[in-house]
Amino acid sequence: MDADRAGTRGGDGGHPPTGDAEHAASGVTVPNDSEVAAVPSPIGRVVTKLQADAPRLVANWAIRVANLPAFRATPELNLVDLRDAMPEILTAALTAMAAADVDLDPEPVERACAAAATHGAARARGGFGIGAVLEEYHQLRSVVWAAIWRMVDQEPGLESVVREAQPRVSRAFGDVTVAAAEAWAAAGHASATTA
Repeated sequence: MDADRAGTRGGDGGHPPTGDAEHAASGVTVPNDSEVAAVPSPIGRVVTKLQADAPRLVANWAIRVANLPAFRATPELNLVDLRDAMPEILTAALTAMAAADVDLDPEPVERACAAAATHGAARARGGFGIGAVLEEYHQLRSVVWAAIWRMVDQEPGLESVVREAQPRVSRAFGDVTVAAAEAWAAAGHASATTA
């Protein structure tokens, strides 16, 4: 291998390849695989920002839900009890959104669904109707979408991410909504048969 190519094809003592001789001579370097992997995709950037903003998202969700008629009619339900599993559900759902293919890595969705099922059953035992439970998850999805649109407003280059985010949001939050509703129904059925 000639000296010109040795420095550009990885033969320079273990340094990553930087491209061909033409690129090396022009000062242009081609990123290696780890450098490419370190640059998050637009959806990855959005999910990372959502995850960092999760406490705020849960707080916004709690304000919305606390003002729903079913929850206003329950003054003994404090904010800690209202929030119960929502931080865990949101974190797991956002992790599921980040996955390229939920079918290949179902663990985040399964974790979110398990937390949602616990939450749904607790709401049934607390006397809340299925409409209230479904509205909680609708509000959670709305808070996430509002945050995504705020990001797009602040960083117009992220507009393309909305198309990619839509099926991911639908899948992740749809799955947790179904898990909560099914657990609510099962808990309600169990209490009806034991009464």
